[in-house]
Amino acid sequence: MEKKTRAKVGSLISANKSFEIAPIKGYRINVIGYSKEGVVSEEGIKIEPHSLMKSYAIDKNETIYMVHFYKDKKFCGMVNIQFVETKK
Repeated sequence: MEKKTRAKVGSLISANKSFEIAPIKGYRINVIGYSKEGVVSEEGIKIEPHSLMKSYAIDKNETIYMVHFYKDKKFCGMVNIQFVETKK
C-alpha cells in the first residue's frame, strides 16, 4: 500500500521498499545518489534502495539519502529519506 507523507524541510522520512517525490510546481528535485540519463528533475520516479549509489548514503549503514529541492537553480531545502526494514 502506498503511503503519502507531507514533510517539512530538514525532516527525516522513513521509507520501506521505495519512495517517490510528488512534483512541486516551480521546483527541481534532486535525489542524491540517483542518476538516470536525460532526467533533469527526479519527481514522480519510484526510487528503490538498489537504484541509489551507496557511496552517497550519509550514514554508515547506507540507508539514509538526501533529497534536495531547487527553485530557479538555487538550493532551497532538503529532506532525508531512510530505508527501514519492515517487520513481518
